[in-house]
Amino acid sequence: MRGPVVYLCFAAALWAQQAPIPADVKARLAALLPSGGSAVRFYSSDLYRYMDGGADIYLKYGLVAMAHREYKRASVEATVDVFDMGGPLQAFGIYSSERSPEYHFIDIGAEGYSSESTLNFLQGHYYVRLSAFGDGAAAALDNFARAISRSIGGDRSLPGLLDILPRENRVARSEKYVVQAPAGHDFLAPALTASYLFLTHETKLVVSLAPDARQAQQRVDALGHHYSTSGDTIFFARGSLVVLCFHPPPGAAAFLDKVKP
Repeated sequence: MRGPVVYLCFAAALWAQQAPIPADVKARLAALLPSGGSAVRFYSSDLYRYMDGGADIYLKYGLVAMAHREYKRASVEATVDVFDMGGPLQAFGIYSSERSPEYHFIDIGAEGYSSESTLNFLQGHYYVRLSAFGDGAAAALDNFARAISRSIGGDRSLPGLLDILPRENRVARSEKYVVQAPAGHDFLAPALTASYLFLTHETKLVVSLAPDARQAQQRVDALGHHYSTSGDTIFFARGSLVVLCFHPPPGAAAFLDKVKP
């Protein structure tokens, strides 16, 4: 009897991976893509079929669905992927996980960056990734991206929750929203993180977002098994926030006092 049971479990798991995307979600995503390309392909929980080895992190950030389309115009071949992440914070999370402060940033959407063959940007609850090759690829990327940005419309600002992080001395574009093992600890997820520079002194700040003050204190107690509050590490609860600071700067109390719910 084990055979049929195993088969039914496997079939149920396979169905879950291939759960259908609602028609209205498909229509909304397709409307954001420039016309004239190939047939639009959609992915959700089966994103691994398109991004083998890279899909898990998108699912952890709450991917609703992704639309993919390819284009060939004159000498340029381009690919456009639009990810509906379900909310601005989730979209920022996946975007920030793939960005580096050293990238070439451009004024598009809430924030974006580009290279000779790629252009990625964040806007609302969408994360948009484009690639192109051939003569005129850079111009094509810019045109595609700006057309998609206009179609998305709405607010073009970063999530307001980032205001929890102190602005002064923050390394530009180092902030992240992390849903998997912030600072190496699963129990701190989700969390905001950022790097800071005080002259030549580098500081790392992790702010864990607990559901309430009681659970925040539980996370602080768990941190006590890994660190001791010292000159090199400070951690404490503030309301529903857990503040963990590595290599605190001189005058750390004044700096950490700026972390507010």
